[in-house]
Amino acid sequence: LLQHLEVADHAQQLKEERIARAATAEVAIVAIQKMEERLAADTEENIDNQLLTEVSSRVIGNLRRRADGRNDVESSI
Repeated sequence: LLQHLEVADHAQQLKEERIARAATAEVAIVAIQKMEERLAADTEENIDNQLLTEVSSRVIGNLRRRADGRNDVESSI
């Protein structure tokens, strides 16, 4: 009966998704850090450096938590 049934390896799929999320998050973190440095060095823009640092730190922290699978909002749904 089960001879022609294809069984997917869900654990492997979840592992691959976690790896992909982590890689994507790391790329995004590097991009945010570069943007933060560029904006902080830009003398033509009127940017509050403290606010810039706080916002980028929060976004980076959120990305790291999501990449590690610790997103409270996502897990509560």
